[in-house]
Amino acid sequence: MQAADDLTRAVRLGPLSVAKIMRALLDGPCSMPELQHSSGLSSNTLHGYMRALRKEGVVHISGWEKDATGRDSLRVFKLGPGKDAPRRRKPKAQVARECRRRKQEAMMLKLFASPLQEAANHEQLAPVPVRRVYSALAANISA
Repeated sequence: MQAADDLTRAVRLGPLSVAKIMRALLDGPCSMPELQHSSGLSSNTLHGYMRALRKEGVVHISGWEKDATGRDSLRVFKLGPGKDAPRRRKPKAQVARECRRRKQEAMMLKLFASPLQEAANHEQLAPVPVRRVYSALAANISA
């Protein structure tokens, strides 16, 4: 169970919405986006419903799916009582390393994409002078 989940807070459940959630869970384990799609509920409402169902022991977290950044952040729910699956966390050093790498890649993409975009806007794909690329690189690094 996550520290952010307050299982003591009361949530009022709508019967039709709960029926849609249960129908999806009867087919097998579902992630939050899958449940949101099948039930038509907003993410905040669905989160409250799942918190209430977990509190009553109707569902449990059977696993975690990775998001776009590679972190275990998408819960996968399974019908029935059970112990929640632990969430694996990356070490802070690895998270910082990956963040620096993404920032460097974005900066390099921005540096080299802008001269090519300018050339495409002028409808000519002439080679960009190396001096111009180096001056743009130096200007962005010093900024």
